[in-house]
Amino acid sequence: MHNFCLSKNNVKLLITCRNFEFDVFKYIFNQSNTKLICLEKLNNEQVNQITTNFPALNDSKYKEILENPFYANLLVQYINLPSIYNVSEFRNEILENNIFLKNKIQTSNLKFNDVKKTVFDIALKRAKDLLPYVQESDFDSEIVEFLKKNNVIKYIESGFRFTYDIFEDIVFEKIFDDYYDLS
Repeated sequence: MHNFCLSKNNVKLLITCRNFEFDVFKYIFNQSNTKLICLEKLNNEQVNQITTNFPALNDSKYKEILENPFYANLLVQYINLPSIYNVSEFRNEILENNIFLKNKIQTSNLKFNDVKKTVFDIALKRAKDLLPYVQESDFDSEIVEFLKKNNVIKYIESGFRFTYDIFEDIVFEKIFDDYYDLS
C-alpha cells in the first residue's frame, strides 16, 4: 500500500497510531514529509451532530464520553447500553459486556473467568513480548473463536489482536486496578 501511494502523486496514505508510535512510522516509511494530525476532543457542534443522528445519546450524561472520538465511536456502536453516567461507568460496561462478553457467555459452553483470563493473557503477551499480534495456538481455541465471533479480536497477518486499541487500554486499566486493588 505504501509503495502504491508513493507511485501516485495525488494519493495520500492515512495511518492511525498513538503519538509515541509516530516516529517509528516515519522511520519505517522513511518519509520526511510525514505529518502528524492529533485527534482532539470533539467540540459542541460535532457532539450535537452525533446526538442529532442518535437521539438516544442526547443526554448531558453522555457529553464527556462523546467528546472523545474513540469513545463516541464505541458509544454509537453500543447505543443500547444501560444508563451510564460517566466515562468510568462506560469503560466498565465495555469491559464487562463487550470485551469479557459477560452478557453473551451463557450462550456458550465457556466460563466467564476463563474468558476473562484469556483476555488478560492476550493483552499481557502482546505487551510483554512487544508483539503486533499474538498466535491463536497460545490460547484456548474455543475462547479465541468466541472472542472473534463477538468482534473482540480480529485476525491480521498470521495472528490476532484486539479489534480496537481502546479495548486493550480498558483491559490494562482493569489489570492495574486489580493489581493495586483499586476496583
